[in-house]
Amino acid sequence: MTIILVVAVFGASGYRYYAALDARKAAMQMTAARVCLLLCESWRGVKGSETYDPTANLSSDLTITTGTGLAKPDDFTLLGSYIVVANGIDCYVTMS
Repeated sequence: MTIILVVAVFGASGYRYYAALDARKAAMQMTAARVCLLLCESWRGVKGSETYDPTANLSSDLTITTGTGLAKPDDFTLLGSYIVVANGIDCYVTMS
C-alpha cells in the first residue's frame, strides 16, 4: 500500500513539474511570436524600407540592442540583427 502511495506522489509531482515547464515554454514562444509580429508590422508601417531600424522606432517600448548577424541566403537583404528583451525574455532577431 505504501509503495503505491509513493509511486502516486512521485507521478503527481512529475506531472506538476512538467506542466509548469511546458507552460513556461509556451509563454516564451508566445512572447517571441508577438515580438516577431510587432517588428514585421512596424517594418511594414515604414513601407518595407531597407533602412528600417527598430532601435530607433521601438526602443521606447522595448529594450532593443544591436546583435550579431546570422547566416542568410544570398538572395536576401540583411536588415540587421537585434536582441529584443520583452517580459524578461531575450529574443534574438535577424531581419532580412
